[in-house]
Amino acid sequence: DLGCAIERAPDDAQLRLERAATNEARGAWREVLEDVEAAARLRPGDPEVFGLRASAKDNLGDHRGALLDYDQALALGKDDAFVHA
Repeated sequence: DLGCAIERAPDDAQLRLERAATNEARGAWREVLEDVEAAARLRPGDPEVFGLRASAKDNLGDHRGALLDYDQALALGKDDAFVHA
């Protein structure tokens, strides 16, 4: 269970991203956003974080915030930033 793993290793950004991806698959966008926000604090320059956060924001109606995050993901070198859209 990713929740238990995160409790044991709260500074592991990859665990947060894995749980965010799982929640993305089921459309739980608020949970996705919570996990990618935590991952962003742990990995502030990770383009995957920005791409996934953009997707969550877009699906929650924050289109302006999503565009900013997509731009940042692309600037950091993530060519497939829109894969989560």
